[in-house]
Amino acid sequence: MKTESAASGKPSNGARGLTRAVRFIAYALVGLLVGWAAGRYRAGVSETGPAAALREARQLYAAGRAEAALRRLAALARDQRWGAEAVFWMGRIRWEQGYWAEAESYWWEVLNRRPDYAEAVWALLRLYERELRVEDSERLVLKAWPYEPDLVNRQMLLFQVLVQQYEEPAVESLAKELQRVVRIEPTNPYAVDALAYCYSRLGRGADALALLMEHLERMPSSAVWRLQLRLAEVLLESGRAQQVQELLEGLMLQDDPAAQARRAWLHGRSWEMNGAPKRALKAYREAVRLAPAEYRYRFALARCLRLLGDEQEALEQERLVALYRRARLELVRLFRKVYARRGPSPLDCKRIADAYRRLHKDALAALWEELSAQLRTPDAFSARTGDNG
Repeated sequence: MKTESAASGKPSNGARGLTRAVRFIAYALVGLLVGWAAGRYRAGVSETGPAAALREARQLYAAGRAEAALRRLAALARDQRWGAEAVFWMGRIRWEQGYWAEAESYWWEVLNRRPDYAEAVWALLRLYERELRVEDSERLVLKAWPYEPDLVNRQMLLFQVLVQQYEEPAVESLAKELQRVVRIEPTNPYAVDALAYCYSRLGRGADALALLMEHLERMPSSAVWRLQLRLAEVLLESGRAQQVQELLEGLMLQDDPAAQARRAWLHGRSWEMNGAPKRALKAYREAVRLAPAEYRYRFALARCLRLLGDEQEALEQERLVALYRRARLELVRLFRKVYARRGPSPLDCKRIADAYRRLHKDALAALWEELSAQLRTPDAFSARTGDNG
């Protein structure tokens, strides 16, 4: 989750412009993929049977009869040939209606049936970007990678992850979009969490607090922890450290090292604000142990060490902070270079992989190394240059 600005190594305005351009390209690709699916359908349908029923469902939706279209699609969902496409369109309709959690479940159903269904992958990536779910995007790309044979599409998958990792969201416009979703799906924890984040970034802490307090009561127990972590951040921003300690003490987390590290960091901040640096130090050490490359945690640890008089270790932690920041900035630099060249060279891929390894993202590093090897093959020239002739 992106919560830091320039101090955490965010790209400059120029870099943001570039990443927004690539985001536009990614969205264009989504449109092309969906259009390709429609063309594939039109090319092979007969006027009877499931294919005709699928066409009828899409015509119903185009005519504004969404619920009738959904019923027609649901009747096709188990068809061996057309079922995956029917479920994909059910997800697309629900997405456009603002039922994002339902859309996600439909698209995952598609991928469980057809792991190579590229349209569902890109639809999910778009959803995860809106809900600020960078880790979920990373996991999805890792899962989809073996099923994507096209070299250009593989590059786009990896680029989309880079965009989400290092592009600061346009929180004002995103907040408006999320407000609609939260009204429609008040028990969608990801949308509520992302909207609270946007409010905080816009300086609307009171709105973030009211939103979280209202929706915590509606949330299923399995999703409460996510909003409680966001609530802890909002409370700390308003100086209410004692409430944060009470909140975090009773917080039950799933087995998620990233979430556990975030809780430890928040606990450390609350202890530090309450004048208990030794307790804060213990919490910060736990956060760093669980998420060693999250340098805002190390920066807090270094600050606390210096407060307690341990200058030597504070300097060592600051050295590590600088290393991780340089790795992130190297990814931004390489991204700008690759964007300007309209595609990566094998050496670019290798350098991106090296930066990811320094950030302890070995799985993503391995994909970039695989891409580097593929780009070295004689038939990869057109994929690198965009020349298909």
